[in-house]
Amino acid sequence: MACKQEPPGAKPSLAGLLKYQILYQSNATPTAKAANVLHLQWATKVNHPLADLQALITYLDTQWNSTLWGAQSAAWFHIGSTLQSLGGDGLLTSSSENVGGGASGVPFPPQCAVCVTWRSGITARGGRARTYLPSVPQSAVTTPNNAALTSIYALDVESRASTFMNNVNGHLVSGDTATLGVPSYYAKCQLRPAPVFFPFFAVNVHQRLDSQRRRNGKEALFPIS
Repeated sequence: MACKQEPPGAKPSLAGLLKYQILYQSNATPTAKAANVLHLQWATKVNHPLADLQALITYLDTQWNSTLWGAQSAAWFHIGSTLQSLGGDGLLTSSSENVGGGASGVPFPPQCAVCVTWRSGITARGGRARTYLPSVPQSAVTTPNNAALTSIYALDVESRASTFMNNVNGHLVSGDTATLGVPSYYAKCQLRPAPVFFPFFAVNVHQRLDSQRRRNGKEALFPIS
Protein backbone atom coordinates (compact mmCIF):
# COMPACT_ATOMS: atom_id res chain seq x y z
CA MET A 1 0.00 0.00 0.00
CA ALA A 2 1.39 3.39 -0.99
CA CYS A 3 1.71 6.02 1.74
CA LYS A 4 -0.31 9.16 1.02
CA GLN A 5 1.78 11.34 3.33
CA GLU A 6 5.05 11.26 5.19
CA PRO A 7 4.90 9.58 8.62
CA PRO A 8 5.29 11.97 11.56
CA GLY A 9 8.54 12.44 13.41
CA ALA A 10 11.92 14.09 13.00
CA LYS A 11 14.17 12.62 10.31
CA PRO A 12 17.17 10.90 11.91
CA SER A 13 20.71 11.96 11.01
CA LEU A 14 23.08 9.90 8.89
CA ALA A 15 26.86 10.22 9.18
CA GLY A 16 28.41 11.81 6.10
CA LEU A 17 25.09 12.92 4.58
CA LEU A 18 24.94 16.36 2.92
CA LYS A 19 22.17 18.53 1.45
CA TYR A 20 23.08 20.82 -1.46
CA GLN A 21 20.53 23.54 -2.25
CA ILE A 22 20.80 25.66 -5.42
CA LEU A 23 18.95 29.02 -5.39
CA TYR A 24 17.69 30.98 -8.42
CA GLN A 25 15.82 34.13 -9.28
CA SER A 26 14.54 35.69 -12.50
CA ASN A 27 15.13 39.17 -13.90
CA ALA A 28 11.36 39.75 -14.18
CA THR A 29 9.07 41.91 -12.02
CA PRO A 30 7.87 40.63 -9.63
CA THR A 31 10.99 38.52 -9.21
CA ALA A 32 10.38 34.79 -9.50
CA LYS A 33 12.36 32.44 -7.26
CA ALA A 34 13.16 28.76 -7.40
CA ALA A 35 15.42 26.19 -5.74
CA ASN A 36 16.72 22.69 -6.33
CA VAL A 37 17.91 20.24 -3.67
CA LEU A 38 20.36 17.36 -4.07
CA HIS A 39 21.93 15.02 -1.53
CA LEU A 40 25.39 13.52 -1.27
CA GLN A 41 27.21 11.22 1.13
CA TRP A 42 30.92 11.04 1.82
CA ALA A 43 32.30 7.68 0.66
CA THR A 44 33.87 7.10 4.09
CA LYS A 45 30.42 7.68 5.68
CA VAL A 46 31.85 10.07 8.25
CA ASN A 47 31.26 13.79 8.82
CA HIS A 48 33.87 16.20 7.49
CA PRO A 49 35.07 19.54 8.89
CA LEU A 50 33.67 22.85 7.67
CA ALA A 51 36.69 23.52 5.45
CA ASP A 52 35.86 20.43 3.40
CA LEU A 53 32.24 21.54 3.00
CA GLN A 54 33.47 24.92 1.80
CA ALA A 55 35.78 23.30 -0.75
CA LEU A 56 33.01 21.00 -1.92
CA ILE A 57 30.38 23.73 -2.38
CA THR A 58 32.80 25.71 -4.52
CA TYR A 59 33.29 22.67 -6.76
CA LEU A 60 29.57 21.85 -6.87
CA ASP A 61 28.68 25.41 -7.92
CA THR A 62 31.32 25.42 -10.64
CA GLN A 63 30.12 22.11 -12.01
CA TRP A 64 26.44 23.11 -11.83
CA ASN A 65 27.04 26.36 -13.69
CA SER A 66 29.09 24.68 -16.42
CA THR A 67 26.74 21.71 -16.97
CA LEU A 68 23.01 21.82 -16.15
CA TRP A 69 22.69 25.59 -15.83
CA GLY A 70 24.15 25.98 -19.30
CA ALA A 71 20.95 24.64 -20.92
CA GLN A 72 18.64 27.16 -19.22
CA SER A 73 17.70 30.70 -20.29
CA ALA A 74 19.97 33.59 -19.34
CA ALA A 75 16.89 35.45 -18.01
CA TRP A 76 17.30 33.54 -14.72
CA PHE A 77 20.31 33.59 -12.38
CA HIS A 78 21.92 31.10 -10.04
CA ILE A 79 22.28 33.44 -7.06
CA GLY A 80 23.80 31.17 -4.45
CA SER A 81 23.88 27.79 -2.77
CA THR A 82 23.99 26.14 0.64
CA LEU A 83 25.68 22.92 1.71
CA GLN A 84 24.48 21.47 5.00
CA SER A 85 25.68 18.45 6.92
CA LEU A 86 22.83 16.13 7.90
CA GLY A 87 25.16 13.97 9.93
CA GLY A 88 24.21 15.46 13.29
CA ASP A 89 27.02 18.01 13.60
CA GLY A 90 24.97 20.98 12.33
CA LEU A 91 27.64 22.31 9.97
CA LEU A 92 26.45 24.65 7.20
CA THR A 93 28.17 26.73 4.56
CA SER A 94 26.87 28.95 1.77
CA SER A 95 28.03 30.63 -1.41
CA SER A 96 27.06 33.71 -3.39
CA GLU A 97 26.67 33.46 -7.16
CA ASN A 98 25.36 35.64 -9.96
CA VAL A 99 25.42 33.35 -12.96
CA GLY A 100 22.85 33.56 -15.73
CA GLY A 101 21.74 30.48 -17.61
CA GLY A 102 23.78 29.63 -20.66
CA ALA A 103 20.98 29.59 -23.25
CA SER A 104 19.80 32.63 -25.19
CA GLY A 105 16.15 33.47 -25.79
CA VAL A 106 13.05 34.14 -23.72
CA PRO A 107 12.15 31.53 -21.07
CA PHE A 108 8.76 30.00 -20.38
CA PRO A 109 6.80 31.34 -17.36
CA PRO A 110 8.23 30.59 -13.90
CA GLN A 111 6.12 27.49 -13.29
CA CYS A 112 7.56 25.67 -16.32
CA ALA A 113 10.43 23.26 -15.78
CA VAL A 114 12.38 20.43 -17.32
CA CYS A 115 12.51 17.37 -15.08
CA VAL A 116 15.74 15.45 -14.51
CA THR A 117 15.09 12.01 -13.03
CA TRP A 118 18.01 10.50 -11.16
CA ARG A 119 17.99 6.68 -11.07
CA SER A 120 18.90 5.19 -7.71
CA GLY A 121 17.06 1.89 -7.44
CA ILE A 122 14.36 3.23 -5.11
CA THR A 123 11.02 4.73 -6.12
CA ALA A 124 8.95 4.67 -2.91
CA ARG A 125 7.83 7.80 -1.05
CA GLY A 126 10.84 9.47 0.49
CA GLY A 127 13.12 8.03 -2.17
CA ARG A 128 12.17 9.68 -5.45
CA ALA A 129 14.89 11.81 -6.93
CA ARG A 130 13.81 14.46 -9.41
CA THR A 131 15.22 17.90 -10.18
CA TYR A 132 12.87 20.45 -11.78
CA LEU A 133 15.08 23.01 -13.50
CA PRO A 134 13.59 26.50 -13.98
CA SER A 135 14.11 28.92 -16.89
CA VAL A 136 13.37 26.57 -19.78
CA PRO A 137 13.99 28.45 -23.05
CA GLN A 138 10.95 28.68 -25.32
CA SER A 139 13.05 27.26 -28.15
CA ALA A 140 13.15 23.95 -26.23
CA VAL A 141 9.72 22.77 -27.45
CA THR A 142 8.95 21.10 -30.75
CA THR A 143 6.47 23.77 -31.88
CA PRO A 144 5.18 27.00 -30.27
CA ASN A 145 2.59 26.46 -27.50
CA ASN A 146 3.44 22.76 -27.37
CA ALA A 147 4.23 20.77 -24.22
CA ALA A 148 6.73 18.48 -25.95
CA LEU A 149 10.41 19.18 -25.50
CA THR A 150 12.60 18.53 -28.51
CA SER A 151 14.69 15.38 -28.34
CA ILE A 152 17.78 17.53 -28.92
CA TYR A 153 17.08 19.65 -25.83
CA ALA A 154 16.09 16.69 -23.63
CA LEU A 155 19.18 14.72 -24.58
CA ASP A 156 21.36 17.78 -24.00
CA VAL A 157 20.01 18.24 -20.46
CA GLU A 158 20.39 14.51 -19.83
CA SER A 159 24.02 14.59 -21.00
CA ARG A 160 24.75 17.63 -18.82
CA ALA A 161 23.21 15.94 -15.78
CA SER A 162 25.25 12.80 -16.40
CA THR A 163 28.43 14.86 -16.70
CA PHE A 164 27.62 16.69 -13.46
CA MET A 165 27.02 13.40 -11.64
CA ASN A 166 30.19 11.74 -12.91
CA ASN A 167 32.40 14.77 -12.25
CA VAL A 168 31.08 15.27 -8.72
CA ASN A 169 31.33 11.58 -7.82
CA GLY A 170 34.95 11.48 -8.94
CA HIS A 171 36.10 14.67 -7.19
CA LEU A 172 38.43 14.28 -4.21
CA VAL A 173 38.20 16.46 -1.09
CA SER A 174 40.74 15.62 1.61
CA GLY A 175 41.16 12.18 0.11
CA ASP A 176 37.42 11.43 0.13
CA THR A 177 34.67 11.61 -2.48
CA ALA A 178 31.06 12.75 -2.05
CA THR A 179 28.60 10.62 -4.02
CA LEU A 180 25.31 11.99 -5.31
CA GLY A 181 22.24 10.01 -4.31
CA VAL A 182 19.03 10.02 -2.32
CA PRO A 183 18.45 9.27 1.39
CA SER A 184 15.46 7.05 2.11
CA TYR A 185 13.87 7.90 5.46
CA TYR A 186 10.76 5.71 5.20
CA ALA A 187 9.90 2.04 4.73
CA LYS A 188 6.39 0.56 4.76
CA CYS A 189 4.94 3.94 5.81
CA GLN A 190 7.19 4.15 8.86
CA LEU A 191 10.34 6.14 9.62
CA ARG A 192 13.46 4.00 9.33
CA PRO A 193 15.62 3.81 12.51
CA ALA A 194 18.42 5.17 10.33
CA PRO A 195 18.22 6.49 6.74
CA VAL A 196 19.52 4.36 3.88
CA PHE A 197 21.50 6.14 1.16
CA PHE A 198 21.01 5.07 -2.46
CA PRO A 199 23.65 6.40 -4.91
CA PHE A 200 22.58 7.59 -8.34
CA PHE A 201 23.62 5.34 -11.21
CA ALA A 202 21.85 6.88 -14.24
CA VAL A 203 19.92 9.94 -15.45
CA ASN A 204 16.83 10.38 -17.63
CA VAL A 205 15.00 13.45 -18.97
CA HIS A 206 11.38 13.03 -20.09
CA GLN A 207 10.31 14.98 -23.17
CA ARG A 208 7.35 16.67 -21.49
CA LEU A 209 7.46 20.25 -20.29
CA ASP A 210 6.76 19.98 -16.55
CA SER A 211 5.32 22.37 -13.99
CA GLN A 212 6.00 23.69 -10.50
CA ARG A 213 3.01 25.96 -9.85
CA ARG A 214 4.30 27.46 -6.59
CA ARG A 215 7.13 29.11 -8.53
CA ASN A 216 4.60 31.61 -9.91
CA GLY A 217 4.79 33.35 -6.52
CA LYS A 218 2.13 34.43 -4.03
CA GLU A 219 -1.00 36.11 -5.40
CA ALA A 220 -0.35 39.10 -3.13
CA LEU A 221 2.68 40.01 -5.27
CA PHE A 222 0.50 40.67 -8.30
CA PRO A 223 -2.01 43.46 -9.01
CA ILE A 224 -5.72 42.86 -9.53
CA SER A 225 -7.13 44.45 -12.69
